[in-house]
Amino acid sequence: MLNEKCESIKCQAYKSIVLYRMLNLRALIFSFAIVFLLTETTKAQSSVKFNLGLLPELGNKSESFFGNSNLSYKIGFLRETEELYSNSNIYQTIGWGKNFTDIFRFDFYSQIEYSERVEVDVPDRERWFDNFKVVARLDPNDYNHLDAFGSASISDTTITSYGGLYRATVELGDVLIKNTITGGYDYFYYWNMVGQDYVSESVDLSYSGFNLALSYFYGNVRENYIDGYDIKGRNPNNMVNFGLSYDVLNSPKVNVGVYYQMRNYDFYSPLYYSPQDRKISGIGSYFFDTFGKFYTYFGAGAKLDNNDTFVWSLDAEGGYEYDGFSASAGIGKYDDPYYENLNVFLNFTKKF
Repeated sequence: MLNEKCESIKCQAYKSIVLYRMLNLRALIFSFAIVFLLTETTKAQSSVKFNLGLLPELGNKSESFFGNSNLSYKIGFLRETEELYSNSNIYQTIGWGKNFTDIFRFDFYSQIEYSERVEVDVPDRERWFDNFKVVARLDPNDYNHLDAFGSASISDTTITSYGGLYRATVELGDVLIKNTITGGYDYFYYWNMVGQDYVSESVDLSYSGFNLALSYFYGNVRENYIDGYDIKGRNPNNMVNFGLSYDVLNSPKVNVGVYYQMRNYDFYSPLYYSPQDRKISGIGSYFFDTFGKFYTYFGAGAKLDNNDTFVWSLDAEGGYEYDGFSASAGIGKYDDPYYENLNVFLNFTKKF
C-alpha cells in the first residue's frame, strides 16, 4: 500500500475520537494477548508427544517456540494527497511467523494506524485503525505454493480480508515461469469503509536477464455510493498490467524496463479513486548492490497517461543484515495530479 512497489494498493486508493482511541488500545492488547497465548500453547505442547503425520515431534520448550521462526516490526509515516483532501498516517506492524514443518507455516500480523485528514470545506478529522491478520502457507514442493488468509478490525468491527493464493512455478531449461492466482475480499479503503470482492492472475517469465510480467485484476466494489451521493450500487472494475525489463548489469544489479497499465471502473465514486478507461505507459529502472553486510536500492519511474498527464516516482532503501537480524530504512515518493504520497519507514526482522 505504501510506496511505488505496492502498485495495486495505490490503484485502490487512486483505492468520536475518544471511542477510536479506546478501540485502538483494545486492539493492541488483543494482538499481544493472541501472540502470548500462541506462545504459551506452543510451549505447553513441547512436553507432549504430538504427531499426526503433519507436524514433527516437538523438542524442548525453547526450540518449539524460537526454532524456525521470525519476528518483525515496521513503523512508518505516510502522507497521501488527493484533489480535495490529504491524509497523514503513522503506522506500525508487528509480525510473527513460524515454520511448523518443512512445508507448513503460519504468519500473524498486528497493524495499528493513526491518521489525520485535512479536507476542503470540512472540519479536520482523526482516525484510528487496527487490523489483525493470519496467513497459513503450504509449500508441498519447490513448484507449488498455497496461501489462505483472513483478517479483521476491532476499530471498524468488520472482516477486512479473506481469500487464497496459488502459485505455480515451471522451469524449462533457462526459462522460469511463475503463475499466481489470487481471489477473495479486501477492505481496501478504511477511511470511507469501502471493500471489494476480487480475483487476479499474474504471469512472470524470466530468461537470460529478461523479465516479462503480465497481470489481470477484476474487482467488484460492494454496494456503496456511485455517481455522487444519491445512488448506491456495486462498482465492477478491472486492471491490466504489462511490463518488459532487462538486467543491464548483474553486479551491481541494474534493471531497465517499459510498462503499461489500463484501469477502468464502470462508475465514478466520490468515496475512492475510480478512473474510467485510464491508460498509463512509461519507463522505469532500479539499482541494487551489496557491500558486505549492507545493501542499497534505488528506483525511479516516469509515465504518461492517455490525457498527457505526467506521473513519476522515486524509491530508496538501505539495509543491514547479520546473524539472522536485519534492519532497513526507506523512503518513497509517488506523484500524480490525482493522487500522490510520501512514505518513510523503518523495518526490523529477527530470524531464529
